[in-house]
Amino acid sequence: MRRLAKILIACVIVISLAVAFVLWTVRTSIEEFYSPMQTSSSAAMARTRGVLISQPHLENSEIGLGDFRYSIREVWVEQSTRIEYQWLFFRKSIPTGYRLMLNIDIPSDSRAERNMIAHTGRWPVCNGSIKLTTTVPSITPSTWLYYGQVQQPFPSSVRCAFEEFQ
Repeated sequence: MRRLAKILIACVIVISLAVAFVLWTVRTSIEEFYSPMQTSSSAAMARTRGVLISQPHLENSEIGLGDFRYSIREVWVEQSTRIEYQWLFFRKSIPTGYRLMLNIDIPSDSRAERNMIAHTGRWPVCNGSIKLTTTVPSITPSTWLYYGQVQQPFPSSVRCAFEEFQ
């Protein structure tokens, strides 16, 4: 009877370790897959994550689209990274480039938000050449995040406007 109890306990431990290993593998695989798409929702978050490069001076505090004016909350440059696990437990963060990030205040479920949605094909362009072609609507209840790739040297000041492009 005692031997049977030991075998049962050993089986429970082995099964528990196998389940933990499978869950760890799934979690790391998900993190590796989605890590290139991970962005910060603010400069403070980028600083906390250790990817904040700079906070350029914002030349215009508002940006117009149609009949609406939207407040620009903040702008920053962050490093984009890709997570890779080596030997299962060793996490490595690999730099993949830089992004210019822009937070715009857009009240959710409002005429201003519907105006933004109605103007698809128009994106913020900063300093006339930096196209912010990726958006995350409602990163917070009243803020949309736009970002695009940027190269060194990073801009020390940024002026943004909506432009239409393919």
